[in-house]
Amino acid sequence: MVATLGSGGSGGSVYIMDMSTIDSATVSRNAHERIERVASFDRTVWTADCNSDGTQVVLGTNTGAGLLNLETGTLSWLYRCKSDILSQQFVHSVTNYFKCVHFNLVG
Repeated sequence: MVATLGSGGSGGSVYIMDMSTIDSATVSRNAHERIERVASFDRTVWTADCNSDGTQVVLGTNTGAGLLNLETGTLSWLYRCKSDILSQQFVHSVTNYFKCVHFNLVG
């Protein structure tokens, strides 16, 4: 799983790549052929983490934290806020649990 930040008017995206059939000699030559975009967003994607079975990604964005289903491309919001979620991760020792840190500028 690879997540892009996005810039300017375009938001971030999440891509997946099947590494099961790639040997180390051909990774760089044909990697672009094996990358598939799962979802694109109209917001900045600051951080992303994939669960241990590779079916879900938790995203930290400039509008909160969301859970992306990699099979359907559906995003479910877990935490909506005006703060940027700059760090988050799945806790793999606990089923269906993640932690996040948000940043709030008060000015």
